Amino acid sequence: MSFLKKSSLLVSLCLGLFVFGSLQGTGCSNNNTNNNNDAGQTEKDITKDTNNTTPDKTTNPPDKTTNPPEKPVTQDETTPTEKPPTSSVTWYKHVQPIIRKNCESCHTKGGAGPFALTNYEEVKAKGKAVEWSVKNRRMPPWMPDGKDCYELEHSRRLPQAQIDTITQWVAGGMVKGDPKDEVPYNPPVDQLDSVDSEVGMQDSYTPSGKTPDDYHCFLTQKALSKEEVLTGFRFFPGAKSMVHHVLIYSVAGSYAQQLESSKGKHWACTTGALFTSGSVSKSKLIGVWVPGTDVIRFPKDTGMTMQAGEHIVLEMHYNLNALKGPLPDKSKIQLQFAKTPVKHQLKLALQVQLALSVPANSTNHDVNHTLNVPNKIKVWGFMPHMHKFGTKYKVMHQKSDGSKSCLVDISRWDYNWQQTYFFKQPIEMERGEKTFMTCTYDNPTSNRLRWGDRTEDEMCLNFYFVSAP
Repeated sequence: MSFLKKSSLLVSLCLGLFVFGSLQGTGCSNNNTNNNNDAGQTEKDITKDTNNTTPDKTTNPPDKTTNPPEKPVTQDETTPTEKPPTSSVTWYKHVQPIIRKNCESCHTKGGAGPFALTNYEEVKAKGKAVEWSVKNRRMPPWMPDGKDCYELEHSRRLPQAQIDTITQWVAGGMVKGDPKDEVPYNPPVDQLDSVDSEVGMQDSYTPSGKTPDDYHCFLTQKALSKEEVLTGFRFFPGAKSMVHHVLIYSVAGSYAQQLESSKGKHWACTTGALFTSGSVSKSKLIGVWVPGTDVIRFPKDTGMTMQAGEHIVLEMHYNLNALKGPLPDKSKIQLQFAKTPVKHQLKLALQVQLALSVPANSTNHDVNHTLNVPNKIKVWGFMPHMHKFGTKYKVMHQKSDGSKSCLVDISRWDYNWQQTYFFKQPIEMERGEKTFMTCTYDNPTSNRLRWGDRTEDEMCLNFYFVSAP
């Protein structure tokens, strides 16, 4: 698909997502220019390979900068732990509680982690690796830096005192200690509060393998029997190593019947296909899944209304580059519905830089985008997205008085640990305020990077969970 066709398609997607006002002059407008290098030039201009790289120190327009209205949060401070003397640090009393709370959910037999960390022997055998991972903040996986930005729910970022405890334990010879000091522990269960519906692909699907990327839409097998308010979901990829990303839609019953009669249970589609050809009023985007995403729970008193008869459609992007051949997939999704009325109806809004261009053999190259808020809204959360060339990501909020606050700052992007984040308190934005998004890339290849759906292409975007004020 050409760049211009993709631009039109994604502008259509924006029109379907940002529901609080006209997008003329907003970040979803196709005539938005980029503030860095050649990323905002026209298609004709950006074919000129002007190897002009921007250092990463100028990520936002210089102006008045203030902290959020709440106390700036250093998320290292959210779970303080007293640092014991090095000689007294033991497994049972000090280290085991940290490992259990922060590591065991993945690092268990059959879990997502590459090895288990469920007992003293297993952790001691990997002691140096554990120490390195936590000191360098590779683990637990949590990309936002946390300092001087709005506070986020469910942070997995370890307090510095707990990192120091693990470091002291390893330096002291990884002493086991007295089993009587073991702290009682009830492991957290990372799942929905209730599974009120489970739907999925009606048949298993295997890509042809003729191309490395396969885009396919799947009509799930079961319609809603009554109106519900969605408050959370959990997507289960059938072939996780092959699923690049998923857009999750809820479509009107009549439209679902039309799709099935004309296309069948599944069909080849393109990104944002359900927001083109006049289908905007018949479908809505309710969620996104990318590698690293697990359970999505909407904030308290928020939800998305789904009407009786609506179907879930999964728009799947499969990528086969890392595989020897295509695999069969039968993905599914679990839905959680509100048991009492919610106060705030959530919608998804999109900020995206389509005119993305990163010169060959460049480092620390910034791609910027400014979004003008069209109406007063509350922002409850967000999901940033780049591909594997991305290295840093930042969004600043400029208020009506010109002051700026940090929404998110990721100094070390990891494609494999993307997820949805929610604020502890929603952020209010007035009409005319702005968000400045900066995506930073290293491009060691001999080709200029462009916008594209393939893993070897790049993206610079952010989904916002928003509601009326």
